Amino acid sequence: MPDRSEYDKEIGLGFAFSRTGEGNYLIGSTRENAGFDKSTNFKAISRILEQTRKYFPIMNQVNIIRTIAGFRPGTKDGSPIIGAVDGFPGLFIAAGHEGDGIALSPITGKIMAEMVQGVGDHKRLDELNLRRFSAAQ
Repeated sequence: MPDRSEYDKEIGLGFAFSRTGEGNYLIGSTRENAGFDKSTNFKAISRILEQTRKYFPIMNQVNIIRTIAGFRPGTKDGSPIIGAVDGFPGLFIAAGHEGDGIALSPITGKIMAEMVQGVGDHKRLDELNLRRFSAAQ
């Protein structure tokens, strides 16, 4: 996105635009690190609207009917956790994909299915194992 301010970079301002089956538009988004705060950020919403109206001037004629805050569970190192959980046979985890969970779900699901079945070579995924966060490391 051109002409991004420091604030835009800080909140991870992006641009997503889609239409719902009911004819409403979903417009967004940011990647703010807000913890578990479910409130929306008026300044960030204003920036999203500015960008939307810049690219789609017709959107000056629409009304906002709701704002939504969603969580993007992530990890400290920015990589997802994928793999078996040490000390708990049969327990596997796939989490922390941040804003890429939907996009990565097909390959993550395939990998997890293989791990659960005990097939395939997944050594290359060891760096994504939960143990990377253990105090012993």
